[in-house]
Amino acid sequence: MGNSNDFYPGYKEGVERAVEDLNKEYADSGYQVECSFYNGQNYEDGAAVIDTVVSDASVTAVIGATDMELNKTAAELCEQNSKLLVVPYFLYDSVYQDNRYDFIFSMCNSGEYVGH
Repeated sequence: MGNSNDFYPGYKEGVERAVEDLNKEYADSGYQVECSFYNGQNYEDGAAVIDTVVSDASVTAVIGATDMELNKTAAELCEQNSKLLVVPYFLYDSVYQDNRYDFIFSMCNSGEYVGH
């Protein structure tokens, strides 16, 4: 999710490769991993996509956006709908306050100095 112009170099290709690797590794399990990219140009577009995606029963997980405000919204909506959210970028520290989320994971250690 997010503006594809903000992705780190190789980000999309890395995600696509991970999907290929997972499908090879777990081919005998009966599960199929699929990934779709949504290129929203602003917060409202991204929030609408998140709302649609988390309402889809076939969706298990969401890979977060490059927009921290959008990730904050995604955290709330994914948690409410029991969807895993993996954020390859920072999340605001307020998302972690009170340890209220069970389905939200960030690949960065802390967003302590990047906002709220």
